[in-house]
Amino acid sequence: GQTDNADFPLKYAFQPHYGDHDDAFVAVFSAAGNSLETSTFIGGNYPDSVNGIVLDGNGCVYVCGSTSSSDFPTKNAYDSTFNGKGDAFYAKLGPLARSCVFMTLLGGGQWDYGSAIALDANRSAYIAGTTQSPNFPKKNAYDKTLGGTSDAYVAKFAPNGKSLVYSTLIGGSDDELTYDLALDGENSACVVGRTQSSDFPCLGASDDSYNG
Repeated sequence: GQTDNADFPLKYAFQPHYGDHDDAFVAVFSAAGNSLETSTFIGGNYPDSVNGIVLDGNGCVYVCGSTSSSDFPTKNAYDSTFNGKGDAFYAKLGPLARSCVFMTLLGGGQWDYGSAIALDANRSAYIAGTTQSPNFPKKNAYDKTLGGTSDAYVAKFAPNGKSLVYSTLIGGSDDELTYDLALDGENSACVVGRTQSSDFPCLGASDDSYNG
């Protein structure tokens, strides 16, 4: 989540210092919920938030979120440069979130948000979110063109977090927002969100008419 408390309770934190304004945090509780196993800040000197979390079979923690910190901490990153007004980020933390394996930014020259994350059996992460950046990084994309003020996006990272397998926009000529993401049995990304585009792309749809 996100906290604006410099005295937020910490334990085995790999980032023990509060960055200022609002920081993202990750906390791990015991199975019974009555003790704190780990708690750490993530962020820089402007607001940061964790919006999605998933675990692998070894207890490693994968998170995605959003940052407006130009000094956001990166490690072994696909992109270590803050790109615009705000970037999405993706991180893999070690077991019980007590270390950072890698942490990378993702974005273009405007606002970018990370909303949801899913993980396949090979530990490739899929990030879904919303972008306002015409130069948002695309690779093997279904849609390369920002259609309105904001588009949804889905990006798949390699297991080491250092490269994109694919990254695509999806949207029409108005605005889209992304809320959640899941994978099916063939690792196809299934995304839900909201559109204000009467020309939102439809295929095999139960409803292909913009309703209001």
